[in-house]
Amino acid sequence: MSEYAHVWRAPVGYRFFFSLVAAVMIIGALLPWNNGVLTFPLDGSGDYRQDLGYRLLAVALAGVFLAWVFRARMDLRQDFIVMRYMLRSRHISLAEVTSVTTGREGLSVETRDGSRYSSPMFIGQKAPLASWLHRRTRADEIAETIMKARP
Repeated sequence: MSEYAHVWRAPVGYRFFFSLVAAVMIIGALLPWNNGVLTFPLDGSGDYRQDLGYRLLAVALAGVFLAWVFRARMDLRQDFIVMRYMLRSRHISLAEVTSVTTGREGLSVETRDGSRYSSPMFIGQKAPLASWLHRRTRADEIAETIMKARP
């Protein structure tokens, strides 16, 4: 590794929010329901086969939320940037990078051939208010770090 070894992840607020949503979905899938109504007492007398498709869908969707938010990251390596999305990764050579801009959706990396690549999971997101007030944010620091690392 070189002096340019940085890792950026999804913002903590997003990780917390999507973890909470996933936990609620999993807990909801595990509770005994009877035709959409929670049955009490929770003594196991509820029928878990009821709405099994919805239960499995809720657990699968919770897994997607967790994978989306915890797998996403950007790595700055010696010669390239690695953008890791939920299902795939993209390697961009630093020599090909012409600009890195910040925005409300995250960082946008432009290469020599005119291609634009967005950062995964709002990494490097900059609020519009911060842009209007010309405030320096973490997104600006990430963009500068990437631009300084170019050969």
